Amino acid sequence: MRVDVGKVLNVTVGCRPKDKGLQILHLAGVSSFNDCQDIAERFNVRRAVVDALPETRAAREFQDGESYPVFLCQYVDRAGSGAKFDVEKNLVFLNRTELCESVHGLIARGGMLELPRRCEEVEVFAKELSQIAKVLEGDPETGSREYRYWAVGVNRYFHSLGYFWLAARSIGIS
Repeated sequence: MRVDVGKVLNVTVGCRPKDKGLQILHLAGVSSFNDCQDIAERFNVRRAVVDALPETRAAREFQDGESYPVFLCQYVDRAGSGAKFDVEKNLVFLNRTELCESVHGLIARGGMLELPRRCEEVEVFAKELSQIAKVLEGDPETGSREYRYWAVGVNRYFHSLGYFWLAARSIGIS
């Protein structure tokens, strides 16, 4: 399970039915972590990744109240190091661009992602996957260039999918 924290908590629940593929079982925009607990119980969630920011206190309360591991995700500036899971503190650290690259790859490769039956929330999910753009930025002083992902609209489900991918990785899924 993955929870993107904002005005609405965007929840993505899924599993891995085949090698390297992911299946989304449930998508929801909910108003509280209590709703997340209900969803986790309904789908027998075994692992979750939740935004550490902007609601760190609420995310920690959710983390402390669950019987399965809940990792709080924090973005780091350094690229190229991959996701680092701290299982003692239940934290995961990852460069934002790397996560966005992984989500893009998951979407772009055919057969890697199975969605639930078409409904209003799946339509919202699909639209939000397209609301982020990869831009090559240059530093005029040093001449260095690197790619960054910028929002071009609401894209919470894009990040929710990324955190779902992280949760799947943390239980041995690459």
